[in-house]
Amino acid sequence: MTYSEILNAVKSYSGRTDSAALNVMPSLIAQAQTKLDQILRIAGMMQAITYPAGELQYQLENLIAVETVLVNDQVARLTILSDVLAERYLPLPNKLKFAMSGNVILLTYPAPVTVHAYVRPTPMSDSNASNIYGTVAPNAVIWLALYYLAVWSRDDDEAAKYQELATDEVNTLNGVHEDLERAGDILPVAYGYI
Repeated sequence: MTYSEILNAVKSYSGRTDSAALNVMPSLIAQAQTKLDQILRIAGMMQAITYPAGELQYQLENLIAVETVLVNDQVARLTILSDVLAERYLPLPNKLKFAMSGNVILLTYPAPVTVHAYVRPTPMSDSNASNIYGTVAPNAVIWLALYYLAVWSRDDDEAAKYQELATDEVNTLNGVHEDLERAGDILPVAYGYI
């Protein structure tokens, strides 16, 4: 679904025609997408980001969560920052270690890196008609926006109803994604040695 279709669905399901509610709906859809950034993990959010050798740290844009890091095409191990910094001064550093500091990945040695991570999609709006949420999880966006509208309206019964619908939708989507990962239909990494 596109942004305008989701906005129209929220208007239709809510039955609200007052200008105050209609004016707040775009911000509630944005808030719903921000919530999905926190709780939804689906294949369309997974990206492989590759950096060439040469740097010891890289800024990861729009990062939600790192799944796997490959250094020189081998799976690297997450460790604490002090270990990475100490390894940099050894004559033969362990090249398969990395640390995270916020959205910055730090390496022990400048090497080619591929990061498999969940990345925050560009939010749907008037200027961005669709994203992965509109494609794969439009009901979750709609139910969450309606939940936030009910909270805004101070309607506890409606809020509880839409919160339950949104939670069920997100749990279903996350469950399908996890089932596909277990079945091997989603392989986020090329396996290497530690």
